[in-house]
Amino acid sequence: MARGSVVALLGGLVGSVVGWLGQLLLARLLGPGGFGSYAIGVAMVSIAAQISTLGLSSASIYFVARYARDEAAKARDVLMQSVGASLFTGLVVGSMLFLLSPLAAKHFFHRPDLAPMLRMFALSVGFVASFRVARAATTVSYKLSYRVYLDLISTGSFLLIFVALYLLGGRLGGASVAYLVSTVLGCGASVYFLIRLFPGLFAASSRPSLMLREIFAYSMPAFGASLLWAPQGWMNRLLLGYFRPPAEVGLYQAAAQSVSPLYVGTFAVGSIAAPMIASLYNRGEHARLEEAFRVSSKWILYSTLIVFTAIAAGPRDLLKMFFGAKYLNGTTPLMILSIGALIDNADGTARSMLLLTGNQKMLLRIAAMSLILQFGLDLYLIPRYGIAGAAVAEVAASILLSASMLVAVKRVLGMSPYDRRYLKGLLAWGVTGAGLYLIRPPGMLAIRLALRALIACLVFAAVILALGLDSEDRQVALAAFRRSLRQYRGE
Repeated sequence: MARGSVVALLGGLVGSVVGWLGQLLLARLLGPGGFGSYAIGVAMVSIAAQISTLGLSSASIYFVARYARDEAAKARDVLMQSVGASLFTGLVVGSMLFLLSPLAAKHFFHRPDLAPMLRMFALSVGFVASFRVARAATTVSYKLSYRVYLDLISTGSFLLIFVALYLLGGRLGGASVAYLVSTVLGCGASVYFLIRLFPGLFAASSRPSLMLREIFAYSMPAFGASLLWAPQGWMNRLLLGYFRPPAEVGLYQAAAQSVSPLYVGTFAVGSIAAPMIASLYNRGEHARLEEAFRVSSKWILYSTLIVFTAIAAGPRDLLKMFFGAKYLNGTTPLMILSIGALIDNADGTARSMLLLTGNQKMLLRIAAMSLILQFGLDLYLIPRYGIAGAAVAEVAASILLSASMLVAVKRVLGMSPYDRRYLKGLLAWGVTGAGLYLIRPPGMLAIRLALRALIACLVFAAVILALGLDSEDRQVALAAFRRSLRQYRGE
């Protein structure tokens, strides 16, 4: 878990930087209005693609972890049919959106001129869906560098294509074309990496067998959860686009993008924890499963606490540095969404614990409750309070979601991520917050932001070291030291 998390963390940081560059260019070159229109298109694709995966992302992890060792042919068939089914469904859903785009632009967003952009985004739905399924399947190999490569290919190609098209005169249309082309490239790369990662599976000589019935028996409850879960992260943008002008959607998108570093730890640890959870559960190793749940959740929370403290110490500086003075009105939703991200990450890997241990139906019910709450609050709060109301609705849904998943894991599996080890992290968080409050770094915006991040990391780590490392942290530190020593000796 430690090796995979470090690889994913470093790669995730690089991927976040590349992704931020793309978002910053969009925000500055398109302005709040154009950036908001782009966010509406991405929101539409994200919801449609999540639905089009049919729950196959988790199914591919579950079945490949189950069959890869002893039944290579079945694992191969699961991979091929999962990716193919998501691509087919995504193309069908995308075609429907393509046809409905003019109506949505005119009657929902009240902007008929958005129709060409929405149509271009609709064409990418199938490729995004299959990309997500294939990318999830690569994690079963525990070689998370490949998942990092896929994210870099997708975001990097988008950035290069958008810049080229912008220089040729393309603005919002250029952004939508760049998004489509980058998703096609990412989809093709994900299939190529699957073949490279699992050569033994694709070398199996037995005839293919139809696995869709078994796959869908597992994935349908997960699909139901995705059907309800998919809108929650992006529904705010769509409803903001309905009730408010695109410029406000742009402000909200800037705030939401600024919160993304809070999820780097979740990506890093969660990516490696998910296939481990599936493997340990299938082997009946419940004691190790519970420890993996606790350790992965603790590492996720620690990383989130550090980033949250650094952001909370200077939210205006963050927005002004990266997005410009035009986006400073997004400071309030930025802080509200940061609190929501902290709550969201407090449940650790609870979602994977339910999804990959056969408790998808319970996750479906939890997702339904959360969606209903957020949708109702969005309808009430957005017309009255705009982007701040949208942020509050998202945080309220996060509270319900996290609490419900933790209760569900305790109820059905008898496991909880929390123990006395968490007290060290909470104490370190308090000291870190006090340190950043007392130490006000001077200088330019970039220097202040960098110093805050450095101070947060150093103070948090110093307190944890002073209180004493936990056994799993000592194992990681010792393994890292031994590896560095071997490299120094040239062994």
